Amino acid sequence: MEIFYKESKRARNVRIKINFYGKVEVVYPAKFLLGGKKSAKKYAEKFVAQKMPWIEKQVAKISRKNINPVLKIDSREHFLIHKQQALDFVTERVEFWNQKYGFQYNEIRVKKLKSNWGTCSSKKVLTFNYKILFLAPHVADYIVVHEICHLREMNHSARFWALVEKEIPNARELQKNIGALD
Repeated sequence: MEIFYKESKRARNVRIKINFYGKVEVVYPAKFLLGGKKSAKKYAEKFVAQKMPWIEKQVAKISRKNINPVLKIDSREHFLIHKQQALDFVTERVEFWNQKYGFQYNEIRVKKLKSNWGTCSSKKVLTFNYKILFLAPHVADYIVVHEICHLREMNHSARFWALVEKEIPNARELQKNIGALD
């Protein structure tokens, strides 16, 4: 299993991310210990060694799931072929769901995101992974609603989840299950 380490100036703790391909990425703070970068990476490596049974279990779960093979394609050409179709799809779903919320947004974008299904910026720009096009409709709708609700609550507080669950009552269950894709 290949593990990718990434230093981050914004990170405060070591974080392990496993995306829908089963790629393991470890994000660690640029300055974690007094020893500087070398100590920070060594600390992250120790942390990963302690969490290895959990990491292996999560990767095994992903490999056992019947994931749409299209989600495993990672080429720029595939993105370019489907970009407009994905943008049209996401725009229609954002407009549909936002009729229920009435939040203001400035732009909708589709990108080839590495590990997220969607983001909402403080400038009210909604960005979605183009592969949302290949998800089950109820999962895609959950992702759209999740990001729309970030227009009001830029966090994952109880207020945020109440907004999401207003339209997607099983949102937390979907969030757990999407972990294998996320």
